[in-house]
Amino acid sequence: MLVYLQLMIYPIETVLELQDSELSVFETTIRFVGGLLSCYALTGDTIFRDKAAEVADALLPAFETPTGLPYALINPSTNVRRVFLIISHYYRS
Repeated sequence: MLVYLQLMIYPIETVLELQDSELSVFETTIRFVGGLLSCYALTGDTIFRDKAAEVADALLPAFETPTGLPYALINPSTNVRRVFLIISHYYRS
């Protein structure tokens, strides 16, 4: 019930902007957007649909790429986007 009330009071942008850190676009999409849309499907309450749209709008700058494929990480408070670099370490024995 507390989460439901918080969704009604605080805009998602405010919650996301409070974190001055990078978010995974993929994880935020499947967990935030997917979870909110699931709640909407189960309850029919439009607040969940609207909040899912707010999260998706906050992630939109990550899709502003030449190819249309999103950046892996985004900082919602600064809109700084970057690809995720995988660094391999090779150990010799």
